[in-house]
Amino acid sequence: MNILEKIFNFVHMTGIGNKYKSCAGDIDEAAKKLEQLEQHINANYVGQANAVVADIIKTLHEHMMLLKSCHTGAAQFVEYTGKEMRNWDETSGR
Repeated sequence: MNILEKIFNFVHMTGIGNKYKSCAGDIDEAAKKLEQLEQHINANYVGQANAVVADIIKTLHEHMMLLKSCHTGAAQFVEYTGKEMRNWDETSGR
């Protein structure tokens, strides 16, 4: 086992990166469901739902997109770290 394998398990980290990507996809699905909920509320409660409901939906969507950005960034970081660790291992001659 070389030093890189001791400090960075590629299979494990690839799995983690894939989980982050999967979570980002799940957030996209949740955003679509939120959009459907908003359409349902608007269609079924005409004149009853007020600006507060629209504001809540907007805020939820913004938070979901922020969370998606975090998951996407984490996946990219894991992928970048793996590439850099491999590069380091190849150039260090160990």
